[in-house]
Amino acid sequence: MVMMSNINNNIFLFHFDIKDIDLTTRSVLTGMGYKTAPDDYIVSAIEKQLKEIGNILELSGGFKIMNPEDFSCGNDYFEIEDIKFDCGKIIATQLKKAENIAVFAATAGAEIERYMAEFKKQGDVFSAYILDAIGSEAAELITEETQNKVEKTISSIKWKITNRYSPGYCGWSVAEQEKLFAFLPESFLNIALSESSLMTPIKSVSGIIGLGPSVKKNGYTCSICNLETCFRRKTNG
Repeated sequence: MVMMSNINNNIFLFHFDIKDIDLTTRSVLTGMGYKTAPDDYIVSAIEKQLKEIGNILELSGGFKIMNPEDFSCGNDYFEIEDIKFDCGKIIATQLKKAENIAVFAATAGAEIERYMAEFKKQGDVFSAYILDAIGSEAAELITEETQNKVEKTISSIKWKITNRYSPGYCGWSVAEQEKLFAFLPESFLNIALSESSLMTPIKSVSGIIGLGPSVKKNGYTCSICNLETCFRRKTNG
């Protein structure tokens, strides 16, 4: 069951049960980059852990819709409340028609990391690898649900959304994650940033979504981005 709360007029939080997201063996395999079915051993390992993982995932997401007057966009940057983000031309181009922006975060929680560490401690690297893949897919699905919530929230005023964009992708430095989190409440979703701006729990995603009547959400076009490690390049490239 989805549990959602509105902290104030522009900050939203929600929590999911594993049954609320389409976390399946197929989706995990796709996230791992498999285009054809792998050995039965891998499939069985994923199926086994999916049956056991329900109680350890802490699925949550949230976002803040900024005030339109606080957002602006240039050729290779955008600004929120006069704070400049050097996102690069790829993202800035997608935000050009946006009249506002939403800052979001989503996470699969910290408990899955403890289980991964326990597997590694026992020398079971394979199970840790499978659990890592499941956690990554869960985080991606929660992020997608977060994006859907943003889209639904603004639909009442006939606005649309862009794709979501995160620090570390499309030429946007991950170091700017710290500036992004400054617009969210302290300890938002219990996510913390390291000195190198990496998130804890590690199965977490943050970013921005452009909003407005004239923006467009496109299919992910890997040809415009040079990040070879992007998960979408594994499935779309």
